[in-house]
Amino acid sequence: MPTIRDVAARARVSVATVSHVINGTRHVHPLTAERVQSAIEDLGYRPNTLARGLRRNETGTIGMLVPDNSYPFFAEIARAVEDVGFAAGYNVILCNSDGSADKEAAYVEVLLSKQVDGLILISSGNSFAPLQSILKAGVPCVVVDRELGDLPVDQVLVDNEQGGYQVGRYLAELGHRRIGYISGASNLTLSAYRFSGFKRALAEAGVNLIPDAVVRGDFQYAGGEAAMRELLRRNLRLTAVFANNDRMALGAFAVLHRAGLRVPEDVSVIGFDDIPQATETYPALSTVAQPIIEMAQISVSLLIERLKNTNDKPPQRIVLPTSLIKRESCYPLLGNKRRPNRGVLHVQLSQLLASMQRTDSLVISEAVLPVPPGVPCIDLAVSAGVPALLDVARSVATELKGERLVVPAEMKQHWEFLPGALQACFPDARFETVSNDELIDLASKARVMVRTGESTPFADVIVYGGGFARL
Repeated sequence: MPTIRDVAARARVSVATVSHVINGTRHVHPLTAERVQSAIEDLGYRPNTLARGLRRNETGTIGMLVPDNSYPFFAEIARAVEDVGFAAGYNVILCNSDGSADKEAAYVEVLLSKQVDGLILISSGNSFAPLQSILKAGVPCVVVDRELGDLPVDQVLVDNEQGGYQVGRYLAELGHRRIGYISGASNLTLSAYRFSGFKRALAEAGVNLIPDAVVRGDFQYAGGEAAMRELLRRNLRLTAVFANNDRMALGAFAVLHRAGLRVPEDVSVIGFDDIPQATETYPALSTVAQPIIEMAQISVSLLIERLKNTNDKPPQRIVLPTSLIKRESCYPLLGNKRRPNRGVLHVQLSQLLASMQRTDSLVISEAVLPVPPGVPCIDLAVSAGVPALLDVARSVATELKGERLVVPAEMKQHWEFLPGALQACFPDARFETVSNDELIDLASKARVMVRTGESTPFADVIVYGGGFARL
C-alpha cells in the first residue's frame, strides 16, 4: 500500500507539502498541487483519515444507535439522519442494539473507541447507563424518541401523550365503546405516555376502558398477533383495537383475518408510527404519524451546534407534535357502514331451540343462501366475530344436544382455535367438515334461520353469520 512518502517521492516534493495539499492547511503553488494530486491518483494513495482527524481532534463521523433497524420507523430516522449528516459533511456509523441493554452498552464503547465526533442515541429502554458513559467521555450526544430524565443532553422527542389522546378521541367520535388496547414494551416511557393520552380521551368521552381489554405487547409483529389472539379469547366483543405501533397493528390484522373477522366492518384497527406498510396493506391502516424528517434535521443540527461551539449552552428539550392519519381500517360504529344489531336476546334464542330438544346436525358458517319457503326467521342481537359465535354456541349448548358438529372446510383451515372451542361446547358431538355443496344441501333443509344484518345465514338448526369467509 503506497504511503505519503511514496507520493512525495513521485511528485518530487517534501512530505510536508503533500500533507498541506491533502489537508488544505497552507497555500501550495497550483502547479505543485496538481503534481501532488497526479501522484496520489497514479499510486492509488488513500490518506489515513482517522489519523488525520485525530491530529485535528475530529473524525468527521457521527455514531447513531437504534433499537431495531429492521423496523421501518427506526430505519427511516436513520436514513434521514444519514442524509442530513452527509449534507453537513459528516459520515454516519449506524449500530443496532436489538433492544438489548448489553448490546447497546457494547456498541456505545465501540463508537467511543472509533473517536466519533458525536452520538445520536435512540435507547433500547429507560436505562441511563449508556448515556452516562457517553457523558463521561465528553462526547456530545443527542437523545431521540426516548425520554431519559434530566440528564444534561439535548433531547428530541415526540408528544406521545398527544398521539394516544388523538387515537382515543377519534375512536370515541366514531361511536366505539368496547375498545381493546395492545400496549408497548413496559420498559419504555413512551408506552406509558400513549396509554395515558388514550385513557384521558376515552374518559372525556365517557367511555369506560375495560381492564380485560388491555393486553401487553412488545412492539413486534408476533407480539401483536399474540395480543390479538388473547383479546379474542377473552370474548369481549370489541369493535375497535388500538395497537401501540404499526407492526403490532399489522399482526392484529392477520389474526382478525384468520378469525374470519373483517377490518373495519367487524373490528376497527389503528396503529402508531405511520410506517410505509401502513399504506401497503388492505385496508390501509389508520395510524399516528411522527415527524421523522423534522426529528432527524433537528437532532443533527443540535449535535453539530454542540460540535462547533464549546460554550455551556443549557441542553434543549424539543417536543414535536404528532398527526392523526385517518385511513380505511377504522369505520364508525353507527351509520350505514356498520351492520345494525337488531332482534332478540340469547335467552329468547335458547327458548326457541329448547323446543327442538335435539338435532342431528349443528351447522355453523356464513353461507348467504336463499331462504327456503316456510322457514321461520329471527334476528339475533350479537356482535360479529368469534367471541359472539362462541357466546351463541354456549347458549345453544345449554338447551340443545347435537350428534354432529358440522363446520365448513374453509373455516377449519383458517382458524387456529375455533374447532376445539366449538367441540368443547358440544363434547358428545361428532366433529365434521363439509364442502360448500354439502353445506348448501344441509341449509336447504333448515328449520330455523338466525339472521344478522343484511346476511341471511341459516342451517339445520342454526347458522351464525359472524364474519367468516363467504361461501
